[in-house]
Amino acid sequence: MNGSRAIATSCIPHRGAALVNGKIIRGTGDDYLISLDAETGKLLWAKQIANPKDGYFISMPPLVHGDLIYIGPAGSGMGQQRVDRRLPN
Repeated sequence: MNGSRAIATSCIPHRGAALVNGKIIRGTGDDYLISLDAETGKLLWAKQIANPKDGYFISMPPLVHGDLIYIGPAGSGMGQQRVDRRLPN
């Protein structure tokens, strides 16, 4: 996680977190999935799952089932983005 984190996440909508077994699990505006100790707030782990330079961010709350965490990056909360895809001739 980089030093520009406060800027990168300042205008990103956030829609929730999961509380599981004393851990808070949430996504961030710079595409990290993080786990915090619910009692102390200490960062337990962090994993970047997408690249914010590609226009992605995480706003959805994670869904936890057993030992699996389901989450996906988004981009629509920041307004319309142009994607240029051309079919081969």
